[in-house]
Amino acid sequence: LKVGLSAELYLAGAKSRALTIPVSAVMTRGKDTTVYRVGKDGLLARVAVTLGPRRGTLRVVRSGVGAKDLVVVDARQSGLGVGVRVKPVKAQ
Repeated sequence: LKVGLSAELYLAGAKSRALTIPVSAVMTRGKDTTVYRVGKDGLLARVAVTLGPRRGTLRVVRSGVGAKDLVVVDARQSGLGVGVRVKPVKAQ
Protein backbone atom coordinates (compact mmCIF):
# COMPACT_ATOMS: atom_id res chain seq x y z
CA LEU A 1 0.00 0.00 0.00
CA LYS A 2 1.06 3.54 -0.63
CA VAL A 3 1.24 6.05 2.19
CA GLY A 4 -2.22 7.40 3.02
CA LEU A 5 -4.14 4.42 1.58
CA SER A 6 -5.94 1.81 3.62
CA ALA A 7 -7.29 -1.68 3.10
CA GLU A 8 -9.81 -3.95 4.79
CA LEU A 9 -8.34 -7.33 5.61
CA TYR A 10 -10.03 -10.59 6.61
CA LEU A 11 -7.83 -13.39 7.83
CA ALA A 12 -8.92 -16.79 6.55
CA GLY A 13 -9.17 -19.25 9.38
CA ALA A 14 -9.17 -16.59 12.09
CA LYS A 15 -11.41 -17.76 14.93
CA SER A 16 -13.84 -15.39 16.54
CA ARG A 17 -16.73 -15.89 18.92
CA ALA A 18 -18.35 -12.54 18.20
CA LEU A 19 -22.11 -12.24 17.78
CA THR A 20 -22.92 -10.92 14.30
CA ILE A 21 -26.06 -9.78 12.50
CA PRO A 22 -26.66 -8.87 8.84
CA VAL A 23 -25.99 -5.23 7.97
CA SER A 24 -29.54 -5.18 6.55
CA ALA A 25 -30.93 -5.74 10.07
CA VAL A 26 -29.48 -2.46 11.35
CA MET A 27 -31.49 0.78 11.39
CA THR A 28 -29.66 4.06 11.93
CA ARG A 29 -31.40 7.35 12.64
CA GLY A 30 -29.11 10.15 13.73
CA LYS A 31 -26.96 8.74 16.52
CA ASP A 32 -29.42 5.91 17.28
CA THR A 33 -28.61 2.42 16.06
CA THR A 34 -31.38 -0.14 16.50
CA VAL A 35 -32.72 -3.49 15.33
CA TYR A 36 -36.16 -5.13 15.48
CA ARG A 37 -36.18 -7.90 18.08
CA VAL A 38 -39.01 -10.45 18.08
CA GLY A 39 -40.55 -10.90 21.52
CA LYS A 40 -41.81 -14.21 22.93
CA ASP A 41 -45.32 -13.02 22.01
CA GLY A 42 -44.23 -12.51 18.38
CA LEU A 43 -44.41 -8.71 18.64
CA LEU A 44 -41.61 -6.52 17.32
CA ALA A 45 -39.70 -4.18 19.59
CA ARG A 46 -37.09 -1.66 18.48
CA VAL A 47 -33.94 -2.26 20.53
CA ALA A 48 -30.83 -0.07 20.76
CA VAL A 49 -27.61 -1.88 19.88
CA THR A 50 -23.93 -1.06 20.10
CA LEU A 51 -22.06 -2.32 17.06
CA GLY A 52 -18.47 -3.28 16.49
CA PRO A 53 -16.62 -3.69 13.21
CA ARG A 54 -18.14 -4.73 9.92
CA ARG A 55 -17.22 -8.17 8.55
CA GLY A 56 -18.35 -8.22 4.95
CA THR A 57 -22.18 -8.24 5.05
CA LEU A 58 -22.24 -8.71 8.84
CA ARG A 59 -21.81 -6.38 11.83
CA VAL A 60 -20.42 -7.42 15.20
CA VAL A 61 -22.89 -6.75 18.04
CA ARG A 62 -21.30 -5.49 21.26
CA SER A 63 -24.54 -5.05 23.22
CA GLY A 64 -28.32 -4.80 22.93
CA VAL A 65 -29.21 -8.29 21.69
CA GLY A 66 -27.93 -11.72 22.58
CA ALA A 67 -27.26 -14.97 20.80
CA LYS A 68 -30.72 -16.36 21.65
CA ASP A 69 -32.63 -13.25 20.52
CA LEU A 70 -34.51 -13.32 17.22
CA VAL A 71 -34.00 -10.24 15.05
CA VAL A 72 -35.49 -9.17 11.73
CA VAL A 73 -32.71 -9.66 9.18
CA ASP A 74 -34.04 -7.08 6.70
CA ALA A 75 -35.38 -4.01 8.49
CA ARG A 76 -36.26 -2.37 5.14
CA GLN A 77 -39.26 -4.64 4.58
CA SER A 78 -42.56 -2.79 4.37
CA GLY A 79 -45.11 -3.27 7.12
CA LEU A 80 -42.59 -3.60 9.96
CA GLY A 81 -42.91 -1.52 13.10
CA VAL A 82 -43.01 -1.63 16.87
CA GLY A 83 -45.88 -3.83 18.06
CA VAL A 84 -46.38 -5.61 14.72
CA ARG A 85 -46.88 -9.36 15.15
CA VAL A 86 -44.57 -11.53 13.04
CA LYS A 87 -44.04 -15.24 12.59
CA PRO A 88 -40.31 -16.01 12.65
CA VAL A 89 -38.85 -18.37 10.05
CA LYS A 90 -35.37 -19.83 9.90
CA ALA A 91 -32.92 -17.88 7.74
CA GLN A 92 -31.98 -19.56 4.48
